[in-house]
Amino acid sequence: MKGRPSYPYGTSDPEPGAPNPSKPRETRPIMLTLLALLISVGLWIIAIGDREFVVEMRLPVRYAQPSPDLVFLEQPDPVDTVTVEFKGRGPAVLLDQYLRAPEAIEWRGELSSVRGRYPSSMEHAFEHSDLRFENGGLRALGATSFSPSIITRSVDRRSSRTVAVRALASGPIPGRFFWTHLSSDYVILHGAASVLDTIRFIETAPVAPAQPPIAVELRKPSGITGISLPEVEAQLVPPVSLVGLRVLD
Repeated sequence: MKGRPSYPYGTSDPEPGAPNPSKPRETRPIMLTLLALLISVGLWIIAIGDREFVVEMRLPVRYAQPSPDLVFLEQPDPVDTVTVEFKGRGPAVLLDQYLRAPEAIEWRGELSSVRGRYPSSMEHAFEHSDLRFENGGLRALGATSFSPSIITRSVDRRSSRTVAVRALASGPIPGRFFWTHLSSDYVILHGAASVLDTIRFIETAPVAPAQPPIAVELRKPSGITGISLPEVEAQLVPPVSLVGLRVLD
């Protein structure tokens, strides 16, 4: 007759089918799961090793400034982004896409017309070397196409010009019917020569007539890169009306 197994003091026989705390836990299912996972990852890496991936990224354009004596002319529809198509093979494509993606693309134009004749144009055809990175650069992906592939910018000679300041009156009566007092009658504008040739004067923000002098901003014309004074003090004084006055003896 076989004896019953003994258990530590204070314990009783385990219920039928209940786990025995004195036995080590089974680790075989966990190991099998990890092994299956490793095999799956290995097969996935082998499967995509020869597969070509196509990735599109929309990148902001960084415009390199022209020489100090030139200035860009404003564009009616400026191009702010370029869509770049990349191709590559292998699992490193995922790392390139999410960890080493470029942050911008740089435009570096060259004069396409004869020097000395302005306004002129500068154009640049994008290449892989124009990509700008924060984390070193791509390893598996290579740029294959750009949209747009070429961007053209108009440039002109940088120049300066002194123009008169006019006070703009608020209300229905034009400012020319008031006596105008300005802290500065002229300002210097900076910008493209072709733009400055069309400007004869610069206006203030609206000024209320018959009020004390007030600082008002100057309305910078389109295409101007700088102005010597951002604001002036202005006052509009109505002419003295003689109607209803009597000469006293």
